[in-house]
Amino acid sequence: MEFLDAHMHVWATNCEGAVHDCKVLGDPSDKFPKYYFENLKSDLEVQSSDFIIRVVGAVHIEAIPSDGWQEVLWVAKQARDASFPVAIVGRLDLSMPDACDQLEAWVAQAQEHNISLKGIRFIVNWEPTWPKVQRSDYLSSSTFARAYAALGENDLSFDLQANPHQLLDAAHLAKTYPKTRLIINHMGCLSIPTLPLMSAPSAYQQQQQQERANRIAVWRQGMRALAEAGDHVFVKISMMCYIDPNWDQDDDEVGCSSKSISHGSDSVHKNESYHPEYALLQGSRNIVPLLVSELVSMFGPHRCMFASNFPVDKASGFSGERLLRGFTWLCDKLNFSEDVRRHLFSGTARRCYNF
Repeated sequence: MEFLDAHMHVWATNCEGAVHDCKVLGDPSDKFPKYYFENLKSDLEVQSSDFIIRVVGAVHIEAIPSDGWQEVLWVAKQARDASFPVAIVGRLDLSMPDACDQLEAWVAQAQEHNISLKGIRFIVNWEPTWPKVQRSDYLSSSTFARAYAALGENDLSFDLQANPHQLLDAAHLAKTYPKTRLIINHMGCLSIPTLPLMSAPSAYQQQQQQERANRIAVWRQGMRALAEAGDHVFVKISMMCYIDPNWDQDDDEVGCSSKSISHGSDSVHKNESYHPEYALLQGSRNIVPLLVSELVSMFGPHRCMFASNFPVDKASGFSGERLLRGFTWLCDKLNFSEDVRRHLFSGTARRCYNF
């Protein structure tokens, strides 16, 4: 199987002139102070008797650098030594008054130096708030919107990393400016409490189940709005350990009754009752397969893509083989066709990032 990694990071935090800060990146950069494209290839290429993965490309997503353009230049230099094609998504604060001017300069310099700049990410997660996020209203800001629209005019995409309660604002932005491809990071950053042990008081169990249901409802409303905003909106199936650190482990309490999914079908998922509430009612601890099933139903496989989020997810205990076998396990559990698998592992990312 070919794998085009739609979301990964290269960085070097302990060298002179570094634009990446271990204090910002935290535990992943403590464990992996340097991470390059060949590290990714070594981690993700698997050759065993029952499982073969070949890395055919990667998308570097900005790693919260101190200087966005300098990171682009540094990553482009690393990409020259990569054994596969590389796309770059840089960091630019679209809320700055001169963001459009900066973007114009970036595009000109990227063309001049033959740099494969494909888009911009500016993290907007608010409450819980991620590093360097200064305000809550980026997605509703007119200044932000102007620069967002300028991305589409320059055939650049926007990688959206936001919390579930911010997704409706993102959907409005996507619907208003359909020329800009919007790529949702990490399944919309859903985080839910772990179900307590059965020995816990029943009132506490019910409270936690209700909290899970409430958070999923907010997430679902936002993701559905984004899916309906247009075919220019995509989603990455990644960072699932944020939902469940053991998302790749089967949960026998919940069966999967999905039918085979084929690209181009009117109803990707034939069982309309197949929603996370089913898992909640059954007391399932791992609802990730159900969430993935919903996303593929909402967006269609041609707008969904797997991504490693390495080395961040590697720092969370996932080797490359474990991660990729986990992706395959999801496909098997949800009875995805070979066509759907090709979209998820490489096809969607190749189209979305114009490889």
